[in-house]
Amino acid sequence: MAFREKVHKSWLSIREGVHGVSLEKCAHIAGTLGIVLGIVSLWFVYLELRHHTRVSMASNSQALVELTQPINLELAKNPELSILWERGLQAYDKLTPEEKPRYRRLWIMYLNVLENAYFQHNKKLIDDEFYAAWDHDLGTHNKALAKVWPELTNYFSKEFVEHVNDRLSAK
Repeated sequence: MAFREKVHKSWLSIREGVHGVSLEKCAHIAGTLGIVLGIVSLWFVYLELRHHTRVSMASNSQALVELTQPINLELAKNPELSILWERGLQAYDKLTPEEKPRYRRLWIMYLNVLENAYFQHNKKLIDDEFYAAWDHDLGTHNKALAKVWPELTNYFSKEFVEHVNDRLSAK
């Protein structure tokens, strides 16, 4: 058999396929398998992104808690400051002119954290359940906050001021 005939016969064998499976059929199977593997890969990317999002949300939530720690620690270890906070919550009007600015400063520090939580929630950086606790906390002392709030609005964003106004008017 001449060389030319052998090459021609080999070529026909490849076109007709090996063991009855044509080259075209193999290409179709490989393409289908590639699509399935691509979809599986996308699913794993989705799961990884979802996990990363949850980790980020937990980290943001923890950071908010950490922001309140210095205030809470100072209130816990400084009886004078703790008494000022409690007296202000009960009867702001009875505070002395020297105590009122200190009391308002405590509210500003605390409301800064709540404003941060508010914006993180709006940007979907913390979850609804975690934010609900912070927002509920905003309403816990709303009578006391209502007394000082008009003096504090300049320290906060317009959007947060509107939110606090809504919360104060709701109760």
